[in-house]
Amino acid sequence: MILMRSGLSIDAIELLDQYGIWAINQSGLSSKQWKESPTLFLKISGLELVVQALSETIREAAERSKCEQFEISAREEDIDIWCGARKQVLPSLLALRKQDTDLHLGADTAVPISRLATVMKETHEAIKRAGLTGSVLGHVGDGGLIHAMVAKSLSDLLLSISLGNFHTSIMCPERRKDDGEKIISWVQKRAIELEGTVTGEHGIGLKLKDSLVDEVGTEAIGTMKKIKVALDPCLILNPDKVLNFVTDKKPSGTWLTDSEFGQDFGSLYIWFQRLQAYAVKATAV
Repeated sequence: MILMRSGLSIDAIELLDQYGIWAINQSGLSSKQWKESPTLFLKISGLELVVQALSETIREAAERSKCEQFEISAREEDIDIWCGARKQVLPSLLALRKQDTDLHLGADTAVPISRLATVMKETHEAIKRAGLTGSVLGHVGDGGLIHAMVAKSLSDLLLSISLGNFHTSIMCPERRKDDGEKIISWVQKRAIELEGTVTGEHGIGLKLKDSLVDEVGTEAIGTMKKIKVALDPCLILNPDKVLNFVTDKKPSGTWLTDSEFGQDFGSLYIWFQRLQAYAVKATAV
C-alpha cells in the first residue's frame, strides 16, 4: 500500500509472478534474461523534476518492501523491453506447449489488494497440485519511465500496490481440459469469497453469466433484467449476453440458435422478421 498511500501519480503497475518470468526466459522471446522472482513494472511520466521525485520515492518504497533488485531507466530500449515483458507471458506459455493441441485456459478476476497475495499463492498451489503449467499476472495499480522491482515474496512485493486485477493463465493437454477448467472455476469462486469479482476488466459476456449470479445475487440480477427489458424490449442488442432471458412468443420454445442464425444469415430481412416474431415481449427468467 506504500505507493498508493503516498498519493503518487503512477501511470501503470504491472505484476508478473515467478512462473511468468520463468516462461519468458525459457521461450527466449525477450532479449533480457530476467531474475525469476515476483516482479512489478511501474510506469511514470511528467516533468523531469516530478519524475525524479517520484523515482526516489519509489526507490525508498522498494527498499522498505525488501525488494531484491531495483532498476530504473528512461532509455527507450529499456522501456520497450520492460513493457514488452508483460505482453510476452502468454506467447511464452504458448511457445512451451508440448503439443499443438494443448489448450490455454484463463480467468480474469480481482480481489482486494490485502488478499491478492493469498489468492495468488493458493492459485499457484492448485496449478502445481494438478501437474499443469500456469502463471498469475495482472494490472494491479492505477492505470515514459519504467521501474522494475523484484521481491523475495509476493507478500513483500504487494505491500507497495493497492488494486488487485489478476489473470490466471493455465496451459494443459486437451485431455486434461476438465482439470484446468476446475481450477479456473475455483479461482473465480475464490475471488467472490474474498469480496472480489469474477471479471476485473473483460466482462461477463456469455460464459460468466452463472458466476455473475453467484457474485451479485438474484435480486440484483432481477433489477438488471428490468433495466435491460425497459431499454431493449425485443432483446436485439447483444442478445443473451450477461443475462439469461426467455420470450413469451416463439415457435420452438428456445431463443434463436446459432444454426438458425446461420441458415438465415443470407437474408438480414428474414432474420429481423424472425427477431420480431420471437421477441414480441421479453420476460426475465
